[in-house]
Amino acid sequence: LSSNQLVHIPDVGTYQVEKITGSPDPCPTASSSRAGSRRSSRASSTSTVGSASVQMEVETASFETVLHSPDPSLQESLEHEAVPDPLAGEQTWPTEEEMKSAAKGKKKVLKRMVKGMSEYQACWIPEDDEDAPQVVAELSDQDEDDDNHDMQDAAPQARDHEEHDGMRDDGDDEAGEGSAGHDEKDDESGNSDTEMDGEDLKAEEERRRAKDEERRKRAEEGDFPDETEVPVDHMARVRFVKYRGLKSMRTSTWDAKENLPLEYGRIFHFENFKRAQKRVLSRSNDGVAVGTYVTVHLRAFPASLADSCDVDRRLIVAGCLLQHENKTSVLHFAVQKHPSFSATVVNKEEVEIQCGLRRFSGRMLLSEHTANVDKHKMERVLHPSRFTVASTYGPITFPPAPVLFFKRDETGERRLVATGSLLSVDPDRIILKRIVLTGYPFKIHKKRCVVRFMFRTAEDVRWFKPVQLWTKLGRTGHIRETLGTHGYMKCLFDAMVQPNDTVCMSLYKRVFPPWSPSKF
Repeated sequence: LSSNQLVHIPDVGTYQVEKITGSPDPCPTASSSRAGSRRSSRASSTSTVGSASVQMEVETASFETVLHSPDPSLQESLEHEAVPDPLAGEQTWPTEEEMKSAAKGKKKVLKRMVKGMSEYQACWIPEDDEDAPQVVAELSDQDEDDDNHDMQDAAPQARDHEEHDGMRDDGDDEAGEGSAGHDEKDDESGNSDTEMDGEDLKAEEERRRAKDEERRKRAEEGDFPDETEVPVDHMARVRFVKYRGLKSMRTSTWDAKENLPLEYGRIFHFENFKRAQKRVLSRSNDGVAVGTYVTVHLRAFPASLADSCDVDRRLIVAGCLLQHENKTSVLHFAVQKHPSFSATVVNKEEVEIQCGLRRFSGRMLLSEHTANVDKHKMERVLHPSRFTVASTYGPITFPPAPVLFFKRDETGERRLVATGSLLSVDPDRIILKRIVLTGYPFKIHKKRCVVRFMFRTAEDVRWFKPVQLWTKLGRTGHIRETLGTHGYMKCLFDAMVQPNDTVCMSLYKRVFPPWSPSKF
């Protein structure tokens, strides 16, 4: 026990130690009482009454001597959160040396100045570039060629979509001829085509709603919890702008310091947590020896809490914290749902956590308990049949440490939710939320396939074109190009896709535990 450490009293708080003094044995054993009687008998036989009273005063004074006093340079502070600097990542203002060096390296350009014009006004005169009009003309001609080429390609695609004649290869020579014939018939059959397109769109929308309703029911039942749909009034590239595609959860790279939330500026990070733990535990032997009865004097203890700490009415348990154990970081617990708790525990639900001696509340973020990987998939519920990692903000604790999760019911009583142990203290643990966008084969030709109902616009198809596709029957592929304007897309797979298969696209986004300030 060291006075440089902090003392934590459950349900009361954490305080600094003012001093540690000796204390008599409150419950002496028979051997200690006989030894004390022998010492007192020898003292009475060899001393007078006056000398015996002096010896008792010396023994009483020895119990009140200071055994350990804090060192101001080594004593732990009560600070449990860091103060974030909002301008830490901003670019600093250049120094005078940098501005002078930049001015020397800048070439001075001679410009024709009007009489009476200053140098500042001359800086706004654009430089003459003779090649600029030519470049613009070339680009404009190229844009016109691209537009003409797009108009020729759009006509056979619309005809294929209406007549459903099957898959057609890219770059066919017959496409140009068919487009010319189709343009001649537009004036005659314009109204009928519009009516047919409207009916087809209504039928497709009804089928889409039926599929969405079926998918929603399956998601509620837990069969496909990651499947999601693009909202009707949103574009996929806007709704899922924070998501990205990964070729492999195990081998793909993800920067752990990228796009961190503001709460990460208030917690503490370790460069190497295991090395810090070894260093802290090696210094924990300083102080009062084990087995010594002492009196701990706390500093700045509020008088209003003195009644709650009355030793005559309740037993007070106090524990000494190691270095850094009062600071806040991200804790990861390996827990399993208790069989006595039958209700569903969803992700980001607030629970009471009993970790070692301390109790605090936090909103846990659930993830898979996987080894030898640097990315972990987020779980939506706490499964009773396997261990799950629950992450939350809390006080740093050095493992091993048991943990209990409690939750209050309608009557206010605590119910045991899960049990486990502390896994690690690591803010850089990457937890990814996965969503799966699904589509269905519309036309199949060998390894090529037209997929629909995954997106609603051609712009979304182009945005997610680099992301890999996969099917529930084990096929992998990618998007080749868009087809029409309603989200249809041509895809190429490694083998032929079955008509009853489902085409999927996995998107990932890093998630962090919700911030819930709590007094530890």
